[in-house]
Amino acid sequence: MHERATGDEYATAEAGIALAQIGDRRTWRQLIGLAARPGCPYRSEIISELNQHLDPVLWERIQTQKVPGLYIKSVKATVETFSRESGIRIVLNYRPGRDASPRTSIDGDGYPWANTSVEEISLVYGLRQVIEGLGDDRTPRTYTFVFDDKQIHILSVEKAIAWWRKEVLPRG
Repeated sequence: MHERATGDEYATAEAGIALAQIGDRRTWRQLIGLAARPGCPYRSEIISELNQHLDPVLWERIQTQKVPGLYIKSVKATVETFSRESGIRIVLNYRPGRDASPRTSIDGDGYPWANTSVEEISLVYGLRQVIEGLGDDRTPRTYTFVFDDKQIHILSVEKAIAWWRKEVLPRG
């Protein structure tokens, strides 16, 4: 994917999301390359959209699974609740004090907060709110999620790119 094709980084990133949703395996390497560009405004979204092709059943489940909205809670408490309520193992790869987040802790646990301010939400919406909480709602997002062995891993975009390059792309 080349910015030259559109002349606009946002249009290129939007095309990347559309291609990720289509899911043709021949584009995956280029899409991960696009997400690896620090200036790509939708790098997190491209990676998360590719999940639907790694595990279509889990993808459908996170679209339809309802979890409680927790209003404003730490991302740690939010992820623990979502995992418990959905029955899906969700692994949060964030270490307070080591991993940076511009959003400060409100629960005193060192984790930034997420706002899931409605009573009941889809799990995918909740995951996106956790991602926004880790990056303080800034674009490009600095965190994303990947599906691995029926689990959801929330991790930095850089770690997700490394995971894709090691675990998925070599398989063709």
